[in-house]
Amino acid sequence: LARRLAAVEGARTQHARADAATQALILAVGQVRAQASTGLPFSKELDSLKTLAAERAGIAGPVEKIAAIAPSGAPTTAELRRQFETVARAIAIAARAGDDADWTERLKSRLFALVAIRRTDGGAAEGTPDALTLAAETALAAGDIAQAVAAVEKLSGPPAASAREWLARARARVQLDAALADLHAHAVAALAGGG
Repeated sequence: LARRLAAVEGARTQHARADAATQALILAVGQVRAQASTGLPFSKELDSLKTLAAERAGIAGPVEKIAAIAPSGAPTTAELRRQFETVARAIAIAARAGDDADWTERLKSRLFALVAIRRTDGGAAEGTPDALTLAAETALAAGDIAQAVAAVEKLSGPPAASAREWLARARARVQLDAALADLHAHAVAALAGGG
């Protein structure tokens, strides 16, 4: 009877430790998610998650993926949407400027830079900078940064160069969101599995 009672107490203590570790994981993931959603750095919040990563399989990979993003944070969807307005104009201007253009084309490009005009009715030929910009804007309006990134990645030449910085920031947000989704899924699985 004493052995059985000791075994039950040992199992109960082990279960309590697992519950505490699961709660710590859920709390740490929640803190990282909350801070990362602001667009601000989240290094401090990530440190506690790094400690737990050493103790649990499955979270080290996502934690590693976002470690480089933590010191500066990643822009929010709303920030990326606002920033893309300027980028879309730059893409349109770059698409119409040509290095090998004659003086009339260069003059038109300079005038065009004053008032950027581009198709937004969906009538632009597929794969053109106007069509890709519209696809990115549509995706951003729907909150789908990954789809916007996919559209902008198809740009080439001067239009691609004009979107380079925005694209790097958007990729960081996509990578961060994917890693946070993995961490959240792991935390939920740990909770469902009892530790």
